[in-house]
Amino acid sequence: MDAIYIANEVLRRTGLSYQRLDSLCRAGVVEPSVKGATGKGSRRVYNEDDVKALLIGERLRVAGLSAAAIRHVLSGLRRTRNLTGSTCVVTDGRGVTCLEEQDLGQYLQNSKGAWVSVFRVGDVCGMAVTG
Repeated sequence: MDAIYIANEVLRRTGLSYQRLDSLCRAGVVEPSVKGATGKGSRRVYNEDDVKALLIGERLRVAGLSAAAIRHVLSGLRRTRNLTGSTCVVTDGRGVTCLEEQDLGQYLQNSKGAWVSVFRVGDVCGMAVTG
């Protein structure tokens, strides 16, 4: 059985504040896979992939991406089951490129952008506190 988490555990594992978690959920950046909120006082219930998506989503939010752009990236990563892999995310704060780790050096060398954030998905997801 997959691990499930309520908000307090998600906050501990991600380092997010409750306000930030609530904001990301209300914006539809990450929707709890196990159980969404159904009204005042109800609890959202998250799974491990949700925790990873929250970490990635927050990293992209800090880099300046819109909620819609973050949803798009997370949707693609979830669809390809790449929330822990070697996929790298490169963003200039407006656009995002996802590519495999072995292609990153060549991509950055050939690009003309000023990148705000470059990270390996597996590294960000590994930041979740365990135990």
